[in-house]
Amino acid sequence: MLLFASGGLYWLFFYNLKTNKKFLKIFGWSLIILGILFATTYLVSVLLNQRLPWAFSLSAPYTDNHHHLGDYWVLPFLFLLTKIMKEKKPVYLLLILVGISILAFSLSRSSYVSLALGAFIVFHREISPKIKSALKAVTIFSVAIFLLASLFKTTIYSRIYFLQGLAGIIQHPLGVGLGNFSTVSKELAITFSNQAIFSSLAHNIFLEVLVGMGLLGILFLYWYYKVGTNVLRGVSAKALYRGIFFALSANFFFDTTYVIPTMLWLWFVALGLAQKSNA
Repeated sequence: MLLFASGGLYWLFFYNLKTNKKFLKIFGWSLIILGILFATTYLVSVLLNQRLPWAFSLSAPYTDNHHHLGDYWVLPFLFLLTKIMKEKKPVYLLLILVGISILAFSLSRSSYVSLALGAFIVFHREISPKIKSALKAVTIFSVAIFLLASLFKTTIYSRIYFLQGLAGIIQHPLGVGLGNFSTVSKELAITFSNQAIFSSLAHNIFLEVLVGMGLLGILFLYWYYKVGTNVLRGVSAKALYRGIFFALSANFFFDTTYVIPTMLWLWFVALGLAQKSNA
């Protein structure tokens, strides 16, 4: 709850922030710098043979075959795509190669889905052959790397939590309290599988809220529908903010990244900036 409340403050600040043409560039490069810092921290920990505690970090691995750094790097990747479409500078190409490497290394399928959706949202209003080729390339890359990553991990068992969450909503229509998904998951640990599979998180922000708040969580779904449709009507010049918001939304639909402060705060920041452009 505190995380969402702090995110609301970020939304309020950036919705009311006075911006100019330079702000978008500053915002994009800030994403890149943060991404490099997270990646450098991880590399240093590997070189020093120091295991970083996860604790909702973007530097420490989430599991042995999933690193949330790839989920984060979708955001600077989207910014770099907007830049390289206008200017073929070597630095943009180099950073895109870094982004591709991190995305591939992360084995995060949710990042590949969010990248494809984010790129579509950013560029779908552009109908030039150049944009169409770029979108096609991003889509092919996302699908190919998604399938490759699936060779190293299961698909069905990683989404048992969705079934647990849906059953939990039926069993607890008034909710079990935000942050208490483990209560429902443990109750239904062997309901959908021969193995005891449970999690402290729903791996889906909407299911997390519905399980926690019960029927009151429908208000959150309604809020998202309203702000989502509002953002989609945003002006083309602010497409990056819109793309980041929906890329993160897709990521939150399939992953636990909504409990990582940096990711959730950027979701609210992007929402505020995208809505600001519509005001």
